[in-house]
Amino acid sequence: MKKAVRVFLITIILKLPIIRGANPIFIFIQSGDILPYQEAFVGIRDELKLKEIIDNNTLLYRFILTRDKETNQKIKTQVNYLLKRKLETLIISIGTKAVKMVLNEKWYDKSPVVFCMVGKYKNLNLHLYKGKITGVSLELNPKIQLEYLKEILPNHKKVGLLYDSKTDLSFAKYAQIVAKFSNIKLIEYPINSLEDIPKIYDNIFNKVNVIWLIPSTRIFSKVIIEKIIHNAIIHRVPVFGPSKFLAEKGALFGLSPDWYEIGRQTGNLIIKILSAKNRDLSQFSIEEPKKIKVVINVKITDFLGYKIPPKWIDKVEFVPISIQK
Repeated sequence: MKKAVRVFLITIILKLPIIRGANPIFIFIQSGDILPYQEAFVGIRDELKLKEIIDNNTLLYRFILTRDKETNQKIKTQVNYLLKRKLETLIISIGTKAVKMVLNEKWYDKSPVVFCMVGKYKNLNLHLYKGKITGVSLELNPKIQLEYLKEILPNHKKVGLLYDSKTDLSFAKYAQIVAKFSNIKLIEYPINSLEDIPKIYDNIFNKVNVIWLIPSTRIFSKVIIEKIIHNAIIHRVPVFGPSKFLAEKGALFGLSPDWYEIGRQTGNLIIKILSAKNRDLSQFSIEEPKKIKVVINVKITDFLGYKIPPKWIDKVEFVPISIQK
């Protein structure tokens, strides 16, 4: 077989080790050739190698989706061919685009599916495919995010939550419950359309002392996020949220899952599945990230006059960005 194009198919042939019977053929479907997905793939591979599930002789297929429809159609054809061979397979889907292909092609009816690097998985109804699909989400639940807020900004008890009213309503409801138990006053600012954002500027900065921004591709584009953070800085109100990108754009801090560690966690989940009786996915719930990066914008902390708690100095990643005073 000729060596395949990197963005289409990578095939490695190895000897399969045994865990309660021969391991399945691993079919990786990756949403694109970008760093987050690459690190997740390496994390999965390293974890499987570490536990001797694979070695340099294991058969695995890796498909990387592109923007080219013809290439992606060829990938569908190749995966369908593998699934028709009636061999035991395990599909490992990295990223939202790959998961959507799995759902559209209904491959979950032909093979168990493990996903990772997917945020807001409930919007794709992945939690409804119990027994067929499981994985590791990118989502950070409200409790974890507020715990970090209390650690980094312990005196900030009036929080303004900006969120997409169509995609993040359940998140906001849970956040409200968590906030009450954390002695935090949470004021919700649901955004239904872009027209809602200027209205918020009229009163939010007088009512809250920190803004909790939940990114959404439907409303919060990069430009909109930058404008919100810029206005907050002018009013000397810090911003935080579940994304490293927020810190890079001027938020005081952002929380981000470690992509490589997401991969390792996914690899560990795969190992547990292979070891389970009948390899039944219904035994395994969708997991949240276990290791989180805290990214602090040091220029913003200086500009707003905040001091980073000493115990966090060695635990965080710093993002220097120039801010004009």
